[in-house]
Amino acid sequence: DCYGNDPWIGDADYLAQNMLDHARDGSIAVIHMPEHGFREYNLKALRMFLEGLREHGVQVVNLSTLHREAHRHVEAPVSEPIEESLAASASSWSVNSLVGEVRLTAWRTEFHKACWTTVNTVGTRSVLGSVFPGSLCFYDRAKHPGVKGLLALTLDDGPCRRRDGDFCMVAEIRELLREFDAQATFFCCTDYVDGHEEVMHDLLRDGHEVANHCPADRSYAGDSEEAFEAALLQSEGVCDGLRAAVAGQEGTSCRDTDAASEVLAARWFRAPHGRMSAPMKKVLDKHGFTNVLTDCYGNDPWIGDADYLAQNMLDHARDGSIAVIHMPEHGFREYNLKALRMFLEGLREHGVQVVNLSTLHREAHRHVEAPVSEPIEESLAASASSWSVNSLVGEVRLTAWRTEFHKACWTTVNTVGTRSVLGSVFPGSLCFYDRAKHPGVKGLLALTLDDGPCRRRDGDFCMVAEIRELLREFDAQATFFCCTDYVDGHEEVMHDLLRDGHEVANHCPADRSYAGDSEEAFEAALLQSEGVCDGLRAAVAGQEGTSCRDTDAASEVLAARWFRAPHGRMSAPMKKVLDKHGFTNVLTDCYGNDP
Repeated sequence: DCYGNDPWIGDADYLAQNMLDHARDGSIAVIHMPEHGFREYNLKALRMFLEGLREHGVQVVNLSTLHREAHRHVEAPVSEPIEESLAASASSWSVNSLVGEVRLTAWRTEFHKACWTTVNTVGTRSVLGSVFPGSLCFYDRAKHPGVKGLLALTLDDGPCRRRDGDFCMVAEIRELLREFDAQATFFCCTDYVDGHEEVMHDLLRDGHEVANHCPADRSYAGDSEEAFEAALLQSEGVCDGLRAAVAGQEGTSCRDTDAASEVLAARWFRAPHGRMSAPMKKVLDKHGFTNVLTDCYGNDPWIGDADYLAQNMLDHARDGSIAVIHMPEHGFREYNLKALRMFLEGLREHGVQVVNLSTLHREAHRHVEAPVSEPIEESLAASASSWSVNSLVGEVRLTAWRTEFHKACWTTVNTVGTRSVLGSVFPGSLCFYDRAKHPGVKGLLALTLDDGPCRRRDGDFCMVAEIRELLREFDAQATFFCCTDYVDGHEEVMHDLLRDGHEVANHCPADRSYAGDSEEAFEAALLQSEGVCDGLRAAVAGQEGTSCRDTDAASEVLAARWFRAPHGRMSAPMKKVLDKHGFTNVLTDCYGNDP
């Protein structure tokens, strides 16, 4: 019930004040682990937050201490499971019902629709050049008359996250594109290609094309130049393999040089999550790639309303537009198939021809007055200022825009009163302890830190030591929800935290949503992650000061098994597995949206 949305808001002053505004007796606060060069502002935000709490006489504890104190001072003995102590407004989860998930999804969808509509009011094309300098977002018909009546369609994150062909919807997308005589460019997360090569070959035989979207669906903006270059070339190797398998077959599109128009074949790339960095730009320039974004996008990962998505994209479609929609899968963004059909129907009604990126690029340069000899980057919208490898002007501009946008959104969310809606929005999850029911939480707040210890094994990036010193300075305890894939190489600093009386808890192995996973897959991930946490606890078990979830016999409160759903997303299969293994999903009433 105390969270500033720090993954999206890089303003330490805002984050600290937002979290202080929502801190109450019994609150559970969340902030994400900072690293050198990544969310580093969270160290300052946490310091300011702790200073504010100290001024108000609040004791900062870990989750297990808050849980113990909540149940130490209740009038009647506590014998029911921990879930029974959740806010009264929280309706119970039913394994056979998705009422809770539907309620949460509807709330999220309406919120993101309102935000996206607000963003669109500023006029997409008018700001793209300054927000995304050096990236191709569209071709301006005034400069490239050949794009009249053309729109490039691109699909991201294909072919399918799972190897099981039953989940893959490439065949359905292929048939839909055939029905509308449309061509597309598929930006592939190449880690997803294994097992789906044949359906991708079918797409290429139909004249579609594949392009580079890195191996994994994550941001690479924090990677070193060397690491990103390796990922880029690995991904392009997979794309080249797909192209080579059908090379020379009728209809295939393999980025051949169009001699008649004197336009060199383009190497397309799309930065995952839309995030670029100077090292990424340097590598792309070195290997002749163009980063391609969009001027026609409905924000479909967050908005599951096909009608809204199609209409929003149609509202922004122009001559020379580059449209983006994400690949649907059975059980995951399946609504995008309907949205794409409606979008294509609308385009056909307006006489727009849907082509792939290479065709749009070729036609853009076929009808220019002077021969095009400069690199493709020179054909970008005139408003796009050039990237400088030694300057982060473009990234600073984009980051500032994003930060102000997310601050406005988060402030709007907070106006509804966090605690008043948490029970109905997140049924069955622990977001705070109500002092009226648990007087023992008076003056206490549980601090939790997510996504630790550090995404990189290199200790130079890890800031656990700085966080440890800060917590010592304020005599504060915390619960660290670990992405356990990140623990390798940082075990000793995590042992130090446990020796100081902090605790570790389960946040799954990877920093991704598990809401689309099967019950079996999620159970395996949960137990794998808990095994890592148990290993950390066992290494310091019995040492003075350590916190290992021991039973507190005096208060008759059983040790709790804490879990936090990555990205806050739960599903009925996840809830079933958590109940089976005695875990409680813990969210927050005090969070500043720091990512």
